[in-house]
Amino acid sequence: MSIDLNYRSALWSREEAAPEFRFLAGAADFLFCTVSEAQIVAQGDDPVSLARQLAEYGAGHVVVKQGSDGAISWRDGKSSVVKPIPVSAFDEVGAGDAFAAGFLASLIAGGDPDRNLAWAAAMGAWAVSTRGDWEGLPTLDELFDSLRHNQTSDSVVR
Repeated sequence: MSIDLNYRSALWSREEAAPEFRFLAGAADFLFCTVSEAQIVAQGDDPVSLARQLAEYGAGHVVVKQGSDGAISWRDGKSSVVKPIPVSAFDEVGAGDAFAAGFLASLIAGGDPDRNLAWAAAMGAWAVSTRGDWEGLPTLDELFDSLRHNQTSDSVVR
């Protein structure tokens, strides 16, 4: 089961969310969160440490999204890191969902943790570079072209 914590302060306090987040972390095979969401139930600022702490609740694989600072994943005592793909951010709506979708699509296609994060970062970059939740997301061919380009450049190809 894949869970994105997706905390919304207008709906409940951090104190109210904490026990539910612990429960969700224990139930998740794949747990996605931001640094601030992880800090609802874990201590510190280091994303690797936060991911490790969340994994201690039982999550099989934890991914901590850091926006323009990239992301890390933690699985079986090992971390993987993806650098951000610099883009001109136009609209951040849907970026987290696109990130998770890229990660899970790569996972389903047999990707390893590094490739899963690379797909996730590319999808997140595509999402923020256009208006809307999903309208600017690439086809698989466009994603592959973008990933090939990003191996030699630091920007998304649109």
